[in-house]
Amino acid sequence: MKYFSKLQTTSTILLALYIPSLALLGLLAYASHQTGVFIGDFTRDVTAILLVNPFVGVLSNIGILAWCSATTVFFFTCAISQHRSHAGYSAFLLASGGLTGLLLLDDLFRVHDWIFPTVLHLRQEILYTIYLVLVVIYLIKFSRFIEYFKVTALLLVTLAFFGFSILLDVLGEGAIPGQWEILLEDGAKFLGIVGWLSHCIKSCFLVFQDMAPTSTHG
Repeated sequence: MKYFSKLQTTSTILLALYIPSLALLGLLAYASHQTGVFIGDFTRDVTAILLVNPFVGVLSNIGILAWCSATTVFFFTCAISQHRSHAGYSAFLLASGGLTGLLLLDDLFRVHDWIFPTVLHLRQEILYTIYLVLVVIYLIKFSRFIEYFKVTALLLVTLAFFGFSILLDVLGEGAIPGQWEILLEDGAKFLGIVGWLSHCIKSCFLVFQDMAPTSTHG
């Protein structure tokens, strides 16, 4: 009986893993067939397609990894806290993971600087405003957790970096002479991502610390 129970659990895990993965591969094959775009353009690494140095876009790639790490840690901690914690962390962690995942997708697929203006023909400032509203709501709604985890100063510095990067992006080319504008814009964004990841690590560590059983010595 235990064998069949384990087999059923394994089958469920395999189905949960590979059905979405196979569906994605099928979707890419369909998109390639419908659009005439070479299938390798959907599956291969960008630097391999463009035949450029693999370190092209290295800072952006590291930023994506940081976004992904923070998203994963927030959601994982949320899943664990639902079963082990009664401090009401779940909503905070779920919102944190959702907001981080949204910013991850924006950065990964260039939503604000390509999809919005080029595909949807909308000004990127509209999306910036939406993000600002979401962040303000997040800060207000979960202010007690932010204070409890002592990440207020860290978040203020993080948001300052993001704000500076967005300001340079909105001002456009020529705001600062030479290539330093690119370094400042992308560098400030990267520092903001690092700060957000630090907020994630510190907050989730303290959640796990609170969930840990306290040992009593008699």
